Amino acid sequence: MRQFFWLPLGLSALLVLLVLSGLVAMSWRNLERLQPVQEHLAHIARIQDVGLAMEQTLLEGLRGARVGREQMDRLRGDLHEVAALEGALHPDTNRRLAGVADRITASGSSAVETLFETLTELRSVLADERAQHDLLLLNVTESTRMELRLAV
Repeated sequence: MRQFFWLPLGLSALLVLLVLSGLVAMSWRNLERLQPVQEHLAHIARIQDVGLAMEQTLLEGLRGARVGREQMDRLRGDLHEVAALEGALHPDTNRRLAGVADRITASGSSAVETLFETLTELRSVLADERAQHDLLLLNVTESTRMELRLAV
């Protein structure tokens, strides 16, 4: 009689431990899937910071202040730094950012016109990165939803 009682109890406990181990493993995978999302958000934030610096420099130029070569060189350096970083999801982002940086120094037009042109391109780069980010989030959401169904 005792053996009849302990055997099902032991098997049930083992089954519960296996199910809990599976749920922990799925939760771990979900955390690993969120890491690229956070890294990409940081990359987008860096691009936005450079864009904000460009906008501030442009506003100074529109208000009549002289936009100096050192300001343009700083912006170019910032763009090259972001272009050298990994973390972009769109395959052309780093090349396009490097092109924007090169356009800042190669431009023969005024600094204000150059900033207008480069800001337009930078916003296009950001739009493409945001679209790729949306796809990444969609994939993470779908994977998590499927794992939740399996867990339930």
